[in-house]
Amino acid sequence: LEPDHTIWESLQSAASLAVLPQEIRNMAGSLLFSSDQIDKKIKVLSGGEKSRVALGRILLKKVPCLLLDEPT
Repeated sequence: LEPDHTIWESLQSAASLAVLPQEIRNMAGSLLFSSDQIDKKIKVLSGGEKSRVALGRILLKKVPCLLLDEPT
């Protein structure tokens, strides 16, 4: 993640060419970023928020992805 990019810029830069701007906004919303928050810089986000942005970047690439969660 580039610290000087906003959440929107970060998601948009990783998105597939077939992804529409509304789909990027929908992804940000599903990751619990409101329309006001998508203009926040990456450098001011918490670790969990950065993780959510990174997950959004992976999902917007539109490639097969398998996520495994280790049970505790």
